[in-house]
Amino acid sequence: MLTDNSSLYTRRLVAEKVNSVKYKRIPEDRVFEIKTRYTAKAAQGRVRNLENGSISIEFVYPQRAVTPGQSVVLYEGEDLLGGGIIAKTDG
Repeated sequence: MLTDNSSLYTRRLVAEKVNSVKYKRIPEDRVFEIKTRYTAKAAQGRVRNLENGSISIEFVYPQRAVTPGQSVVLYEGEDLLGGGIIAKTDG
């Protein structure tokens, strides 16, 4: 029996233990390439810096099987911006 797997997709995530490499804080005014798995194709999304040092990421298109505990890594073209650990996701 086939089931609806729409519950596997998420639009937003919050990442903790963020390490920003290129900037002091990851800029909020642009779209970045974001990977939630090493072998995954990068997805586009926007970042919002949270007061506690965490970041919120909203994907342009919902992403499949993003799971708390995984790493999230952000790129600007070929440049590594930084990353963190996914704390929670929100459809």
